[in-house]
Parts: sequence; C-alpha cells; structure tokens
Amino acid sequence: MFNQLQLLSPTPTEISIVVKWETDDFDGTKYVDISGKYNNPKTEEEEFSQALEFTPWNEWLAMKIATESLQDFSELEILSHCLYEMTFVGFEEEEIQEKIQNIEAEAEKYINMTEEEQKENTTSLDDLFKNLVDE
Repeated sequence: MFNQLQLLSPTPTEISIVVKWETDDFDGTKYVDISGKYNNPKTEEEEFSQALEFTPWNEWLAMKIATESLQDFSELEILSHCLYEMTFVGFEEEEIQEKIQNIEAEAEKYINMTEEEQKENTTSLDDLFKNLVDE
C-alpha cells in the first residue's frame, strides 16, 4: 500500500483531515477518530464530519491536515492513524472501491423498492435488539 501511494498523483479536494480524541458514549474509553471536514461547506450536510474510509487514496494525498490536529498529534501519529483509516476496509484500493460500489448498489435497490417491499426487507431497531437478546 505504501508503495502504491508513492505512485499516485494527488487529486485536489475540498476536505481536510481531522484527527482528534473522542470518548466512547457506551463505555467511556478514549479513542482516536479520523474524519474529514469541508474547508468551505456549501450545504448543511457538508457542515458535519465526513467518513473517509472509502475515499480514493489520491484524494487522501491532497488533503490538508486540520490545524487543531497538528497541535494535538505528531506528524508520525497522524500518518499512522491515516494509514489505518485508509486500510480499514481493505488493503487494495480496488477492493475498497468495489465495496463502496456494492453498498451504493444495495442502497439504490432499497430506494427503488415500494414502501411495502422496504418494510418486508428491513427490521426495526427495537426488533433487532430483541432478536439479539433472545439469541
């Protein structure tokens, strides 16, 4: 993966990398979160943190690092956390892009279902928890 990155040309993007400490709501443990933020958000959705694990690697190479991240983490820490996030779904970019395409195709299928089909093919969160507890 590292060798592949050296061969890529950065593709400009409007997103910066944010590396920050978070606290898990469930058990209170601290962890490092990697996300993206738009430099100049144009929509309400762009105001929120962006998941980066499916982002093409050439875009990662062009992203700036948020100032607050540079204050809280060393360059090596940022690099290691970014490499981990980049490979969270897989170690080959083609494999990662294939997974996101499959997710998008499934979402498209769901969107195109009738309301009745959607109800038949989904489970409520309450039912999911109930089934997990019963098992």
